[in-house]
Amino acid sequence: AIYRIKTAAQLARVAYLAKNSDNSGKYYSIEADISLAKNDNGDEMEWEPIGKFSSFSGTVRGNGHVISGMNIATINFGVGLFGAVVSSNISGIVLKDASITAGSVFGVGLLIGNANKSTITDCHATGNISFTLGHYYVGGLIGAAVNSDVLCCSVSGTMNVNSEDNDIIAGGLIGAVTSDTDKTIENCCTAMTVVSTGTIG
Repeated sequence: AIYRIKTAAQLARVAYLAKNSDNSGKYYSIEADISLAKNDNGDEMEWEPIGKFSSFSGTVRGNGHVISGMNIATINFGVGLFGAVVSSNISGIVLKDASITAGSVFGVGLLIGNANKSTITDCHATGNISFTLGHYYVGGLIGAAVNSDVLCCSVSGTMNVNSEDNDIIAGGLIGAVTSDTDKTIENCCTAMTVVSTGTIG
């Protein structure tokens, strides 16, 4: 079955299901531009990442639609539109005017905090990341990519992350990449301005 997403509430439902049930093999299709800036009552909204406490595992097709105004200001297991994904296929998502002002013990990126055994294709983001905490992988698009392919993606904006212990590893596109197999980062670019007390790549 294809789960079709057209509203912020429906997208938030994906985060709820990722936290409370098994997403394995589920297919989600985003079929409209979505604003995450305010809820249905007109109040400013803070986004709860998809895969906040347990990893999301499934397929999400953004179909080039824009998700705008995402704001995250609370420390989470993983921080991004997706906190953590494993064995997932994420494609065609466009993030605009996203803001992250919170750290994570796992990874921080506008799109994904931590990607494991996943494929991310044709995803693009603009936004800002800013916080002062430690012990994190921070990337403009993806915090950490483990055994994952990242293809035809881009990110732009600013990143200002600091740690008293200098334990931040930051990258304009991806904070850290590790793989025990042949994986590909191809046709990607970043225009992220990065300032960090940690290691910058």
